[in-house]
Amino acid sequence: MPNGCTGIPWATPYEGCCDQHDLAYDQEMEDGGASWRAKLAADWVLRRCIRAAGYPVRAWLVWSVLVTAGWPYWWWLRMREAING
Repeated sequence: MPNGCTGIPWATPYEGCCDQHDLAYDQEMEDGGASWRAKLAADWVLRRCIRAAGYPVRAWLVWSVLVTAGWPYWWWLRMREAING
């Protein structure tokens, strides 16, 4: 479910990109579960969207943070889904 830019407490000019990221990740989850490929695909959607919005440097920074620091959250979601079925 899209919820804007999780972890960023202020509004961003690319809030819609964060929603696209959430939707892409949700779709990947529905299509085949929480694979690392699904996470990377959704993260790449966000990077491309922020870049297209005119923020190429910020796109790489946000993507870098997601790829490096987003794994614990992704792992938690995966474990929660496995437990809850």
